[in-house]
Amino acid sequence: MFATEDNVEKVVSAIKDLEKRACTMTLTAPTIPSPTAPHLELKQLTLLEDDLMDCVTKLGDHKWICGTHPMLEVLLNLVEEREIGESEFRFPGGDTEIITKVI
Repeated sequence: MFATEDNVEKVVSAIKDLEKRACTMTLTAPTIPSPTAPHLELKQLTLLEDDLMDCVTKLGDHKWICGTHPMLEVLLNLVEEREIGESEFRFPGGDTEIITKVI
């Protein structure tokens, strides 16, 4: 798509091709962990981690990541998800507090 920047028809065609491929992709449901087979869960986790890092590498290859690639530990333990702060969308008073905030 980047090679066709100056040709609108080629860009539209490339986008339509991407749309077709995205619509035909099949999503598989995650497997339910089995307490009798923890080694399978570990193997599945390892495969998922490897797939995630492959995606990071591909993003870097396509110049979608600037600078150094994030490590697996950073991706799985984002600081932003651990930070707990005051949210303007928390209403411990329930519906009444929401209504008074809106009005």
